[in-house]
Amino acid sequence: MMPKNNQDPDCSVDLSPETQAGEHVDSSKPIPCRWCLSLISPLAKICSTCRCHQKWIWNYFSQLILVVSTCISVVLVIISAANMYLTKYNLDLAKGENIKAIEALRIAQSASKEALKAQSIASTAQSMLDVTTAAISASHDIHALRKLWSMSHSTNDMVRSIAEKQLKSIISQIHTDHDAITSDYWGFKHKQNPQYYGFSNMEGWKRTEYVKNYLKVPDDRRVVYVTQFISNDKETDEEKFAFSYSALQVESRPDVIYALCTFIDSKAKLGKDYLFKTDDYLSWLKERTAQRGVSENHLRSR
Repeated sequence: MMPKNNQDPDCSVDLSPETQAGEHVDSSKPIPCRWCLSLISPLAKICSTCRCHQKWIWNYFSQLILVVSTCISVVLVIISAANMYLTKYNLDLAKGENIKAIEALRIAQSASKEALKAQSIASTAQSMLDVTTAAISASHDIHALRKLWSMSHSTNDMVRSIAEKQLKSIISQIHTDHDAITSDYWGFKHKQNPQYYGFSNMEGWKRTEYVKNYLKVPDDRRVVYVTQFISNDKETDEEKFAFSYSALQVESRPDVIYALCTFIDSKAKLGKDYLFKTDDYLSWLKERTAQRGVSENHLRSR
């Protein structure tokens, strides 16, 4: 949620000996990320800005896993190409030597099995690449997150296992970030900081102004912007519902969608999955705003 630093992400920040030794740290004060110097919660394991793990060993392993996964995919593609070449070679050999019909049939059947095997290997390699690609974007793109969720239900055991691990880590971090924001970690509930969103002044803003300027807020700061509005005791629930309906129709960041659906579910009690059943909350909001006669402020999608 904090502005990015120009610090080289490959160079970790030297923390105080007390922090490195794991001694008690005041949990009420943010600390700088070891890699990018953005302020984060002392309890956070992963920086919400650079997505790096605060323990270098885990950050190293996450990069190593990505490299290994890519190498495995390349090897599988090479094996697939080799099998396809052998299949073609066997077929050409059968034709060129004009062997007996039964022997030709046996070779053809064998070639067919090899082709199916090669196709299966190629499909697995492509799925592995899809998992890696989706995992990279899932923390800030709801479409990539839902694709990763879909692959976590794959019939391929290898693909399913890797997708499940990636998905679990990303969703866990979304929960951690949400808890930090709703606990007013940055104190935004009691004061406004227009410069944080890129504005010069926000005094007297109501729902109309929040909706009008919604898409002007930097992507990584919209979750604070949204939470600030729905946490404002001066706004009625109906105004908050109308704002949430406008925002959900164009929002693509999982952390913002999670924050909005958490608020809606506290009133609607739908009990649906916030990230993967968002349409249920949109339908509820649409019906609610129509019943109450609250005007809608439509956002223009980018």
